[in-house]
Amino acid sequence: QVSKREASKQGNLSWLLDENTQERERGVTMEIGTKTLRVPHHDIVILDAPGHQDFIPVMITGAANADVAILVVAAVTGEFEAGFTGGGQTKEHILLARGLGVTQVIVAVNKLDVEGWNQERYNQIEHDVKEFLLKQEFKPKRIKFVPISGLTGENITTRKDPELSNWYKGPTLLEAIDGFFPANRHIEKPPRFIVTDVFPEGKGVVTRGRVVQGFVEVGDRLVVLPVGDIV
Repeated sequence: QVSKREASKQGNLSWLLDENTQERERGVTMEIGTKTLRVPHHDIVILDAPGHQDFIPVMITGAANADVAILVVAAVTGEFEAGFTGGGQTKEHILLARGLGVTQVIVAVNKLDVEGWNQERYNQIEHDVKEFLLKQEFKPKRIKFVPISGLTGENITTRKDPELSNWYKGPTLLEAIDGFFPANRHIEKPPRFIVTDVFPEGKGVVTRGRVVQGFVEVGDRLVVLPVGDIV
């Protein structure tokens, strides 16, 4: 839990999503953080996956459990280029997410306030990233771009800065999230749950994964493949 005193010292969004003291002290996400969010049309579970190349296996676990993605890119000159064209992780994350079944993406263009909410800079990033997304067979109607500042909170829930409002008339980040198309679960089919992680808890075992189809009720028996165990 984060106290109000702690939160007041750190206004940035990434700090709030980090799960433990070590992550906050280092300023690097190392594990999958889980947060819940309710918007008018959806109940959202946010999986905050690491972006650093040392934690790609953890990112893969998060993406394997996701229906949709929010790709955060830095708008600062040099930072975006390093992540997108200079051997950084942006393209790799897009490829992994698409390969793991993600079909909808919001690209949050972060730190645009550092560039003075420059529309030309935003348009350049949108053009470059969208071109790559389309090559990975993301459909245009399932791609959205939103300029934000994670540090000040601008355009995350509300838009107040006139330098941004003068030219950007699109949704805030929360409004864009609310506009996600709901996942089609095929609940009429037999339950299928893909296990991505297993860990002990007390005397039992907890599994983490993704429901692909069907549903489970109390008392149901399931088959664990490929071993064939009944649970």
